[in-house]
Amino acid sequence: MDATNYITSIVTVITVISIGLGVLLGFLRGFSRTLIRLILIALSVGVAFFVCKSVGEIFATQFEGEQLNQLVGEMLGSGGEVEVPHTIANLITIIIVAFACLISFVLVFLAVFFLSWLILFPILKLIFCRKAKKKKFALRFVGMALGVVSGFLLSFSICAPLTVLAEQVVGLTEISLDAESLIPEEGGAGIKAYLTSPLGTLYSNAGTSVFGRFLTTKTEDGKEISVKDATGAIVATVEMVNELQKIGGLDWSDGLDETKVNTVTSCFNNLESIKNDLNETSVEIINELVGVFSEMVGEELPIEIPEDFNFSAVDFAGMGEVVEVLYEYDISEEPSLNDEQVDTVVTTLVNNKLLIDAMGGDAVVTVTDEPTKAKIQEKLNSFDNLSEENKNEILTFLGMAPTV
Repeated sequence: MDATNYITSIVTVITVISIGLGVLLGFLRGFSRTLIRLILIALSVGVAFFVCKSVGEIFATQFEGEQLNQLVGEMLGSGGEVEVPHTIANLITIIIVAFACLISFVLVFLAVFFLSWLILFPILKLIFCRKAKKKKFALRFVGMALGVVSGFLLSFSICAPLTVLAEQVVGLTEISLDAESLIPEEGGAGIKAYLTSPLGTLYSNAGTSVFGRFLTTKTEDGKEISVKDATGAIVATVEMVNELQKIGGLDWSDGLDETKVNTVTSCFNNLESIKNDLNETSVEIINELVGVFSEMVGEELPIEIPEDFNFSAVDFAGMGEVVEVLYEYDISEEPSLNDEQVDTVVTTLVNNKLLIDAMGGDAVVTVTDEPTKAKIQEKLNSFDNLSEENKNEILTFLGMAPTV
């Protein structure tokens, strides 16, 4: 069995066995007994759904003026040897609540289904099926049809909630800390392969419509955040920190070269792609998380995150383009930048100080031709709110630092 397809294979086996047994038992038992089985499965779903809803309500219950999920977040933040920042603890709590709700559904469903089959089914069979002397052949086919329904309902009740959970947290498979994946590569590939399979898509779409209400919770300030928002924000923040560490780890003392340019543009293009896939809620979470992660990483992060950092406002693609423009200028036999290139370079550097910080702050290129120097100075002077300190940082970055 292909290691990346083992989850798909397991779910396929569960589905096929459930429906196959439903068809077989429906044919052998006929209409009445199969209908009883279907009713008991539906009853099990109803009880499990009630318990699942109750678990969510328990986490929202007030204890001494605070919700239980907030108390869990506080315990996560201060309960171990290493203190987990409050923002991260809250996001972990959101994921825990969703896991608790959906896992409880599966466990309660299986328990109630087993007990109903063990206790209720024999009693109901004696009450409603004792007068049936001989099953009509036509009713066997009706029983088969009901068997298909009961078999699918059984497999759906097991696989759909687990599929919805997998879809919500699949982004966590992308996280790597110190070059080590948070989730083993094989496991992540298996989850992704399953979610893109026809069966995974079916359970995901149907499951989200049924269990979607359990995937969203309210924060202490009243905002609604879904598990997908939380995991997406965590993944994007870790990716940003990792990519900036890659750039900061390069030696910029000897300026630009093709390898460094390719690394930088690849990192920025990756971050631009991540940014474009996020919704507004995830971006708001990231703006809080980036500062938290920068404090945790400490000196390993080559930039200082400002308090008003806005992930959605960072022009990662533009920063990659600036690096490419400067590299082309640096290797040109007759270096020169036209008006459009100067506008791109200066505007991007003014609006994205992150680029200068990430690349060490020193000169990565030396602008030598006088026409380009004049254009850069003119463009910088057009920004009325640009401080002299920031202007000098940009000039230093371009090898045009004013001499003392």
